[in-house]
Amino acid sequence: MAIRSFFRFPKFAARNSHFIRRILIGLLIATVFLAGIQLRRWIGDTTRHVRYQHDIVNGFYWGNEVLKEARRLSPDERSANSWTGFCRGYLALYDRVKDKAYEQEYGLDYAPLRLLAMAIWAKEVRDGFPWVDNDHPKLVNPLLKINFICELVSALTAVGAMLKGQLLFVAPFFVFWPLWQKGWLPTLRVLAGFVATTALIVSPWLLRTPAAWAVLAAFAVITLLFVVRFKLTNQGASVGGIIGCAVFVIGAFTGGSFAWLQVGFIYGTEHYPYLFISSCYNLPSVLAQVGWSLKDPFLSAHFGSLHLHITLQWTLRLLYLVALALCARGLARHLRDRDPRALIAIAAPWLLMFALLGQMHERYLMWGAVVSAVALGVSVRLSIIHFILSAASTTMIVHVMLTDKKLEATLPTIDVLKHIRPYGSIVVLSCVAVYLWETISTRIPAFRPAEVRSGPTPSLSLAPEPEEA
Repeated sequence: MAIRSFFRFPKFAARNSHFIRRILIGLLIATVFLAGIQLRRWIGDTTRHVRYQHDIVNGFYWGNEVLKEARRLSPDERSANSWTGFCRGYLALYDRVKDKAYEQEYGLDYAPLRLLAMAIWAKEVRDGFPWVDNDHPKLVNPLLKINFICELVSALTAVGAMLKGQLLFVAPFFVFWPLWQKGWLPTLRVLAGFVATTALIVSPWLLRTPAAWAVLAAFAVITLLFVVRFKLTNQGASVGGIIGCAVFVIGAFTGGSFAWLQVGFIYGTEHYPYLFISSCYNLPSVLAQVGWSLKDPFLSAHFGSLHLHITLQWTLRLLYLVALALCARGLARHLRDRDPRALIAIAAPWLLMFALLGQMHERYLMWGAVVSAVALGVSVRLSIIHFILSAASTTMIVHVMLTDKKLEATLPTIDVLKHIRPYGSIVVLSCVAVYLWETISTRIPAFRPAEVRSGPTPSLSLAPEPEEA
């Protein structure tokens, strides 16, 4: 009671209540953050016996290929084990894989930064445990640390795309959003930042000669002087975007390598010609149940000598692109109206990517499930849907892990999870449809939250009111 009465003093409440609230919120965030890291470690150790090993073994294999390439290009063992030799092997692997591939079957489908993460992991394992073999799946702690750092860095769209190419599917949303707000300059800034960041990451492949770097340096100086001389607006974005475009142009004319693009991005879209991969609860899974395939013709028409042929794969992509434009429109409107459903509009593209596009893995719903946690700040109904999506994502991942091992005790569970896939698809599509509706719908003005304005207090007198002039 003494503490309660102490907190009731007006001076204490006025000066320190806001400060204490911030401290408590910060402690809560730090506790949840650290608890999440410990939970991740515990899950990794607990599910070791059913972990899906193919991705781990594949990543370790390509990390070792970087180290082999470093040894092949280095004059001695000491140089090969250095970080200089490591970078030499990393930059040369894409070209070697492309040159030695048979009928464009590369086997490697890692984006540049993802390949870098696997190579660093392999180097750490080889330096600390040189006796392990390529099929050893247990030494994953260095990879978990690298992945954690990459997750923090991948908040930037371009950087994230260099870690996981599928993130490029959501990138148009950030272009449509300022366009719906009639903000041409913000749109150009987004594009300039994306081009500049991508050019910075892939410049070692594109600019392979001193002459190419010299041309880029001269062009950068001229661009900087031009921007400063004419006092252009958004000078940083202008310089970054122009120099970023120059990197690609100079690379194309000076013999730069685009193997990172062919192997790391394009090959992945052609390597798996299936509507869905593993166990997915989405629209392509439903279409596969009724007999459709990814390359089936969906629309075919003749316009004189012009033949239009659209496959189901491109139909789903166009449908998703239209949905992205609608989400961006909803976000612009909700921000204008100060509607909390703007958070739902930000989460919807991640859910639509998994729900509509083909060639999805089961784990890609995890991105949408995580981002949909913003529904906790909007409504209880949408928060319940968030937990349903999280449960669906977990169920699909567990199904794949159990199917990979096929332990005797888990066979009945595998059979149950296989038979509930159509029903899970309907549930996930319904949840995504609710999020899309909340994104594009408009509330009736009478039900919009309005600011309460204080007016004059009516008099309690029983006398007649004075007449107005």
